Amino acid sequence: MARAVINGRTVILPDAVSDADIRRAGEIDPKRNLLKRNREGSYLVPRGARMQVNDGDVFLDAPARVKGEQSEVHHEHVRARA
Repeated sequence: MARAVINGRTVILPDAVSDADIRRAGEIDPKRNLLKRNREGSYLVPRGARMQVNDGDVFLDAPARVKGEQSEVHHEHVRARA
């Protein structure tokens, strides 16, 4: 078993997990992206991926976005300026 951090919360995970296991443990909405953070940066965990988890691994979620897609907040800001 490994102690990992998911969105700031420490959880105990098996040594080998799927992305679905991490999402369940961290109560992450399936519509959001799952990221693994390390010293080099944050990396997308693909759906269906299986991985080894080590003590201290950090996972977080982020909104699912398509490259070039603008958020609703941006659209509201543009409309307000018009």
